[in-house]
Amino acid sequence: MHTLRTKMMIRQKKVLLAVLLCSWWSTTNGFSPLAPTPSSVGYISRGASTQKGITPSSLHAGFGGGAASSKKKQETKLKPKQQWDRYVDLKQEERVAVGVQIDGTDEWLDCGWVKSQGSKYTSDAVFKQRVLIAEHAKRLFPVQLSTKKQLQWGHYSGNDDEEGEWTVVDKSCIDAANEVNVKSIGFLGVPDPSTGFYCNYEGGRITNANSGSGSPIAGDSKKNDSKKKGPGDGVI
Repeated sequence: MHTLRTKMMIRQKKVLLAVLLCSWWSTTNGFSPLAPTPSSVGYISRGASTQKGITPSSLHAGFGGGAASSKKKQETKLKPKQQWDRYVDLKQEERVAVGVQIDGTDEWLDCGWVKSQGSKYTSDAVFKQRVLIAEHAKRLFPVQLSTKKQLQWGHYSGNDDEEGEWTVVDKSCIDAANEVNVKSIGFLGVPDPSTGFYCNYEGGRITNANSGSGSPIAGDSKKNDSKKKGPGDGVI
């Protein structure tokens, strides 16, 4: 009798142990989250595909991952002499008068001319060279533009000897999808004797006053006897 009771107690202990083991197994593997793996948290390993819905750019968000794509394209800083040379090279193209207007006024201050390849990109020529145009306008009109003022740029649609109208040029006039190369446009400022900018000299005299030809010149205001000749060889 004693032996039978002992066997039954041993069997009950085994059954209880089995139940406890099954309960422990289901708890640790069936209902608890799996240990994190590289793929489950979106890590990217060499030669392995990324988890669905997770891309390199989303993983790096907030840590500089999108910095390269968000950088604005910087405009090329144009040089006065270089654009004068390009103006001269566009000999067959029509010149168009350009100027600036102080915001809130009706007066246009004309300060030079632009040319473009095929005479088709006047607005682009004004907008891309707006810094050169504004800088020269300040030389020509130091009193009106002595302090910082909000300016508008524009070009004149009529010829020198006939009535026309000014057309305002801003970023909205530019077709970003068909960007014009700066090599296909040029700017020539109205000659400014007080600074020598855009002046052609010969024998100590300005030879291109009130002219938009931009013809080759000799020397500059400081070296009137110079033998140097060529487009854009002046004071810039």
